[in-house]
Amino acid sequence: MLRVRPLHYTSNIGSWERLLTALGLVLAEGDGGFRVYDAGAGRLALHEVPAGAAEDGTTALAVEVGDLAEFGRRTNLAAQDEGTTPAELVTESHGEACRITGPDGFTFLADKAATVDGDTGADPALAVVGVWFTEDADAAARTLRHIGARPRPVPDNDETADFTAKNGGVLLVRPASGLRGPAWDSSTTAAWHRSGTGSPPQDSRQP
Repeated sequence: MLRVRPLHYTSNIGSWERLLTALGLVLAEGDGGFRVYDAGAGRLALHEVPAGAAEDGTTALAVEVGDLAEFGRRTNLAAQDEGTTPAELVTESHGEACRITGPDGFTFLADKAATVDGDTGADPALAVVGVWFTEDADAAARTLRHIGARPRPVPDNDETADFTAKNGGVLLVRPASGLRGPAWDSSTTAAWHRSGTGSPPQDSRQP
């Protein structure tokens, strides 16, 4: 399985809970300082951090998979023609995970899904979108293919790539050219889509 599940760090988890519920997402797991909300396609995790923490208001690209070892094996097998092994099993503070490293050095985690697919009552028209900004869009797109994301047709031929995950959610690759500062060399954000395109508030700490 593969499901999009970005991780948003916030010191205002209560406000985010109200926002996501109003949008049609449903609490699928967790409580307190870590919660996962289910959309019709994909999920969004909230991780509470202290106000003023470096992570406050930031979003990390992440996905959920069924079996970490098998996911890592298949990812590295898909990448072997390029002579790379992007997947590595690691132990993080929250437990076991699989770290994916792109050719540009950007990394993100695949975590084991805590719950199986099921009808949570989330709005079926709502999808979670993870966006990977990078100066090497082609390499990022190859990495997403290696993890099993499915390309979806787009009407243009620019430096972008769009993918869907088998178990829900959308992954986008967008060029970082024109974005200033080293933080934009490889970074991520999260958005939601409902019969059109939406995005989180500009100040993501105050939804």
